[in-house]
Amino acid sequence: MAYNMTPLETFLFESITGAPGEGSPTSDCENRTRAAVERIFQNPELTERVAEGYQALREGRVLTLSNQDFVRNAFLQYPEYADQLAFAFDTLKEANLLSQGNKGVLMQHPEHAYTMALGFALLHRAGILTPDYHEALCLYPENAYALSHGIVLLRNARVLSPASRRPLLDILLQSPENAQVLAKGIKILWEVGLLDKENLKRLLIFPEHAAEIAEGLGILHLSRISREENLIMLVQCPEYAKKLAEALAMLDHDENLTEDNRNTLRQCPIHARRLADGLGVLKSVNRLTEENRSLLLQHSEHAHTFADGFRILEEGEILTEENLITLLQYPEHACSLADGFAILDDDDLLTEENRSILVQHPEYSSELAGAFVCLECCDILTEEHKTILLQYPAYAENLAEGFGTLENYGILTGENRGALLQHPAHAQDLAEGLRVLHGANMLTEENFFALLLQPEQAIGVANEITRDFIENNFTDLYVTGEDSHSRDGKVRDAIRTLQNAQGAIEPSTQEDAIHEFHHFLLQQENSSTKSDAFHALRGAPRPDEDFPPLIDSQNPWAIAGLEITGEEILARLWIFTTHLENAQDRENAQLSMIHSLADSIEEGLRVCNPGKTARLVTGVLQGNVPGLSLDEVENPKEIDPATAIGIFFLHPEHQQIDNRATLLSRGIHWLSENPLVTDRDGFLAHLREYADQQQLTEQIL
Repeated sequence: MAYNMTPLETFLFESITGAPGEGSPTSDCENRTRAAVERIFQNPELTERVAEGYQALREGRVLTLSNQDFVRNAFLQYPEYADQLAFAFDTLKEANLLSQGNKGVLMQHPEHAYTMALGFALLHRAGILTPDYHEALCLYPENAYALSHGIVLLRNARVLSPASRRPLLDILLQSPENAQVLAKGIKILWEVGLLDKENLKRLLIFPEHAAEIAEGLGILHLSRISREENLIMLVQCPEYAKKLAEALAMLDHDENLTEDNRNTLRQCPIHARRLADGLGVLKSVNRLTEENRSLLLQHSEHAHTFADGFRILEEGEILTEENLITLLQYPEHACSLADGFAILDDDDLLTEENRSILVQHPEYSSELAGAFVCLECCDILTEEHKTILLQYPAYAENLAEGFGTLENYGILTGENRGALLQHPAHAQDLAEGLRVLHGANMLTEENFFALLLQPEQAIGVANEITRDFIENNFTDLYVTGEDSHSRDGKVRDAIRTLQNAQGAIEPSTQEDAIHEFHHFLLQQENSSTKSDAFHALRGAPRPDEDFPPLIDSQNPWAIAGLEITGEEILARLWIFTTHLENAQDRENAQLSMIHSLADSIEEGLRVCNPGKTARLVTGVLQGNVPGLSLDEVENPKEIDPATAIGIFFLHPEHQQIDNRATLLSRGIHWLSENPLVTDRDGFLAHLREYADQQQLTEQIL
């Protein structure tokens, strides 16, 4: 059975018999060719290389009739570089540079053929493959790609000019293997106006670090410290030239650039910036001694952190030998340790026992110290709690504040504490959630586990649970359908319609609208109407006046269950008027706002905010919104104290009050905004009972 040769075998064996149309080779040539082919196929590695090159050329369509003999000879002559040659030929073909001359150049340096081809192609694409650059690449074939990159970098940076092209090429050729780095350095010098012979010499001393040296020279120049002693330092430590220059600039800025400090940087240039930072800190606390410089050098990697720790101890007047030794043992965490020591010292808690606890987790010593102080304030800094915090040092402050919240409300039980430990990252949120449920007498097992399912949203979950309970168990005339025919109910529905039509209003838009209305009001002629409108809007309280102005520091109130602020209603109504198409309607609506505010003054005193709102909405919207009628509706019903308490605690802000005086003060303010609660004493009695149940402290004066 006849043996079928592969395309590669056929390609190579054609050299022995002669390619079609070429005639047969001579006997000597045939023998040499046969020996070359046999050497390739007897060596698996050579076979693989030639096969890879052959396949690459076939895929790149380089094996044309004019090229195949040349390629075959190249593979037979240099089979160990067959893949390199193939990729090189393909690269030249792609760049339209596969000329006889270029192929011959590659054959002179087969081991660098691909590098040379890439270099030629790069220069060709940049439009600068000139004879002198072509010659340069041929002189240094192993560095051809680096040279071409360097040349293109200078060209793109517009450093090259007809006069500078040859001198700069000569500079690159002094260290062709570092041509790209040298070019980058030259570019940097040119950009900062430092491209002169002296600086070029500095780059050529250590061309492999040319870019680093150039950046350092630029920093010294911009910092105006290009003195000889500083320039020498950069060349002495070329690989860290930029860091050294930055460190020298830092020292100079701090008026700390002395020979002693320069010497400190020289001894550890890799951490020069950190050392400079540390030297600056030591100087700021008048502790820049030779001994302390040595300490920085011993811990140069963490010099800035150690110096900050040193400063904290000094400023806290606790720079004892014992504390300093501790910092030296953990220089990378020196700042955290020193901060922890200072926190404990401020509260007289810096005992040997507590110091040893902090040292067990130096990276979290600041957090642990803060947690100790928090627990001490709540009188629960026990050994048990210290042990717990050591198990969760990263969340120590979260846990301590959570424990403190539970303790203050009398619910620091084993079960509640265990809940916080299950989710230490959300301990504060969980504790607040438990407090809200406890305050509403709703800390059931079901609700307890509802918080654990969403610990990061525990406060929101607790508020939602209590809000749902109140809404489902209190007859709130403000939020049920029973008030659909009441005046406040209609006002509420009108406001909701306005909100839906206008959508959300940006704070800046709201501020602009209020400013425009205020300007409109001030432009009116002086009259009692203008005076009363201004007093209703933002006037100072008059004697015996119970109700605040409409614009009252963004404090919301409820109208038929809808919470709104004076700022929002005023802005929305003004914006509504500005969009009325008819100019007369627009002016009438805007004047109605002034008259509605003036009508909010009765017997010289302001009416409640819901009353002001009702007058404004009626004055502006009625007549301008088809079908809207707010007049002649039945008066709203009074609200009993028990229902009022439920409405009061619908507001999350009220649920979070933990101070008796604040709670009662806010309750009195809320009553002034809700005149339907006629039994004020009954409401306040309920509020005091709640404060007693929660054990809130601080009596109102």
